[in-house]
Amino acid sequence: MSIIRLHVFRPALRSLVLALVCWTAIVGCNSSKGTEQRSAEPASATSRPTLPTAPAGTSPQAAPEAAPAPVVKASVRIGTWLTQRKEMEFDVKSEALLQQFIREFGDGTVVDKVLVAPAQDGPRAKPTFYLVGMGQHNGQFRAMALPLDQSADDGALYLPPTAARHIAEGSNCVLCYFRFSRGKVTGVDCSESSTGTVERRCEYRTETGNKFFAKK
Repeated sequence: MSIIRLHVFRPALRSLVLALVCWTAIVGCNSSKGTEQRSAEPASATSRPTLPTAPAGTSPQAAPEAAPAPVVKASVRIGTWLTQRKEMEFDVKSEALLQQFIREFGDGTVVDKVLVAPAQDGPRAKPTFYLVGMGQHNGQFRAMALPLDQSADDGALYLPPTAARHIAEGSNCVLCYFRFSRGKVTGVDCSESSTGTVERRCEYRTETGNKFFAKK
């Protein structure tokens, strides 16, 4: 009885083994095809994007450096205005002031007189002070006025490098002096009227800033 069963099930066993072998081969073939298909996909589809690179021989531009702050020159103390005596007490020697005015004109004008002139509208108004230099150029009157700053602490007067230069140029005019309004220079006037054929003129011009105490 046992011998008969052995012969009966051997063909079935062989069929089962053969089926398993074929199934394994089919699955292996399909998996290899899938692997080949995945490996055949473009590499760019799964690769990371790269940053652009600078051409050879060039370097990235650096941020521009901030410009240095301009150097502000300090004002120079001229002296103190004595209100009761209505005169100036200079801290700077008069000889030095004369030479500085000559240099400011820069055209051969010879300055021989320096003073501080207060300009105010009425006795109760706060005055504005000007440093004035007067002289001659080729026999004609010349004058220059520089506005001064007054300290609130001790009333001292200072000449800032930003002070404008007010210039009076006379022609056949003995005294061509400045005209003030509300503490500011508004023009010039000749002290004499034109008579006969001699024309007396007084011209006014202004220039920004000064190099009064600038180093040579």
